[in-house]
Amino acid sequence: MVCSLTENDVLITLTSGGGSNLLCLPVPPLTLKDLSGATKSLANAGAGIVELNTVRKHIDILKGGGLAQLAYPAQVINLVLSDVVGDPLDTIASGPTVPDLSTAQDALRIVEKYLPRNEDLLDVKLVLQKDGKQQALSSMGLSRIDYSHVHNIIIGSNSISLAAAVSQCDSMSVIPVLLTSQLCGNATQVGRDMAELAKRILNTGENLDYIEGLFEGTVAFEEDINNKIKQAKDLAIEQNSQVCLLFGGETTVEVTGSGRGGRNQEMCLSAMIAMDSMNLSPNSVTFASIGTDGQDGPTSAAGAVVAPLCSSTSQLDPLAFLKNNDSHSYFSELEGGKFIYNTGLTGTNVMDIGIMLLDFEDS
Repeated sequence: MVCSLTENDVLITLTSGGGSNLLCLPVPPLTLKDLSGATKSLANAGAGIVELNTVRKHIDILKGGGLAQLAYPAQVINLVLSDVVGDPLDTIASGPTVPDLSTAQDALRIVEKYLPRNEDLLDVKLVLQKDGKQQALSSMGLSRIDYSHVHNIIIGSNSISLAAAVSQCDSMSVIPVLLTSQLCGNATQVGRDMAELAKRILNTGENLDYIEGLFEGTVAFEEDINNKIKQAKDLAIEQNSQVCLLFGGETTVEVTGSGRGGRNQEMCLSAMIAMDSMNLSPNSVTFASIGTDGQDGPTSAAGAVVAPLCSSTSQLDPLAFLKNNDSHSYFSELEGGKFIYNTGLTGTNVMDIGIMLLDFEDS
């Protein structure tokens, strides 16, 4: 149908989270099984969403601008719900209506980086080595690079959701500090760093560079973030209020165990373990990380909510569960699932939203 459109037609599309999985046309001779297997293997090896979608764009005809090329010369209006850190249009749903600036060699390097000896991906590697997608497009007469007929409009994003969270804090007389909408990195390490950040802010000593040495230096924080945290802390102490640190983005999990969980629950479990080792007061920190789509990994939970010593009466070994990537099982067993956060499927996806509520009176 798209191929039959003319200059008198308008194609309206919605691009959102999940688009990379739902809109597929494998580059010959690859199959849907090849595409699914490559994505799953790379994700389990720790590849980030940008890396995953770079590979996808070069083994699928429709991705990386392919849909827009098929629709030419019709006008294309693409409404975008962003589920990617930084809202890069060429990465969201693997950019079906956006020019692809990456190359097949870029994609091949990503596969070799994470899965250098995976024999199941031999056909994928061969397609990338030969730039099979470009060959396929050329054979279809679709090698044009003019995208002047395409209009991409972001209508929902993590930043928009965080702005709403800031407004909600204001209405509750809680002092908000927006940390970032571009959180990334390993979920376990990010959880540890969040706990350390809480400890530094709650520290009653001299002002610190709160962020120094944390988050592997890869997270783009809001401008002048240390001063904003200090001002919020001073105001909270003066007003006997709380500070709510807000963050969003999408971390990754390197799957080495056989358990069940997701990046949000894994981050919360890691943060909980770290906070317990710091002897923080039980009421001084409340930490949560939630998937906006309502599903964290292959579980029914959206995420979790934790605090220091929330597991103090349990005989469970949280570190053993963490090492086995089994965060959902842990939280399901801990006090009957009390710390699991369930929303049900929300019907949208703008990555993850997190909060860290700090109470200085109880610190």
